[in-house]
Amino acid sequence: RYTNAEYVNGKIYVFNGYNGNSATDAVEIINTSTGEVSYSTTNPYPVIYGGSAAWNDKIYIFGGGNGSEYSNRLYEFNPADESWTQLEDMPESKQTNGQVVDGILYVFGGYNGDVFSNIHAYDIEQNTWSTDLPDLPVGISAHSVATDGELIFVIGDYGNIDFCGVYDPFEGEFFELESNMTGRRHSASVILVGEIYAYGGSQPEGFNGIEGYVDRKIVG
Repeated sequence: RYTNAEYVNGKIYVFNGYNGNSATDAVEIINTSTGEVSYSTTNPYPVIYGGSAAWNDKIYIFGGGNGSEYSNRLYEFNPADESWTQLEDMPESKQTNGQVVDGILYVFGGYNGDVFSNIHAYDIEQNTWSTDLPDLPVGISAHSVATDGELIFVIGDYGNIDFCGVYDPFEGEFFELESNMTGRRHSASVILVGEIYAYGGSQPEGFNGIEGYVDRKIVG
């Protein structure tokens, strides 16, 4: 539960998650050609509700919760040699999510007891964070993110499960979108051939279960 997964060079790398007692430090590698599962070097700081993003054949793991604490750590995992490098800490400790566009990791909102509405940007080449971006129109948490070219779509929210928006990092603008998506928290999303696929997640008590349910939205 609450894992991160990223696809690099024909393999899916699965990090973090909750094993019933604590965050798991196992890193699973799924070969998409053969279905074979193997294991990588141990995650040095496993979390739940953390964020992840892939860029230039490397994977970035950030934020989340570890025990009773929230994390501001950022790690780079290199699948080529299965090495971990701790990078510059995030400006805040929180559970969050984000994606990379043109070498910049954008992190949206998050939760650490309070709900955040800010956007932070991490320059991978410079190993520095910028905190002077405009805020989101509302605070969000338990969301997923997906990229389409230079646009970043944000799906779901803990309180407003129907939330859907898009961020243009080059214009510095965020727009909320109307959507008939089945509302959800802690889902995953991806964009393929001009359509957003949102899958999995959970809903507040009183809603119908959505396990295994997939929504699709045309980008545009």
